[in-house]
Amino acid sequence: MASTTKNCQLRRVEEELTSAGWNVSSAGALKFGCHFLLYAGDKNDVHSQYGVVVSEAEDPIDYLEVIGLTRLCHSVGKDLLVAEVGPVGDGRPIRWTSLSRWKPHIA
Repeated sequence: MASTTKNCQLRRVEEELTSAGWNVSSAGALKFGCHFLLYAGDKNDVHSQYGVVVSEAEDPIDYLEVIGLTRLCHSVGKDLLVAEVGPVGDGRPIRWTSLSRWKPHIA
């Protein structure tokens, strides 16, 4: 994916999350393999709830990468949010998928 296209997609995802009330930060996200971290409040006061990865609809994220990212996010107390974005200007809504690690035992 061209750098300009990727930047437009990242900006689109960031704008949609911000307009939904999330505090969005790219600072520190890379160490979790993500593009963004999402905070329900001020990032200095609360732990981020989600690591966000932006994926192109025409070139979806590989399931092995999803497994690794989900495990990493879980190990640091986050869920993974995948934002699947269509080509720039196609008008499709962002497709959101939230992933968390299932725990087979209740205790």
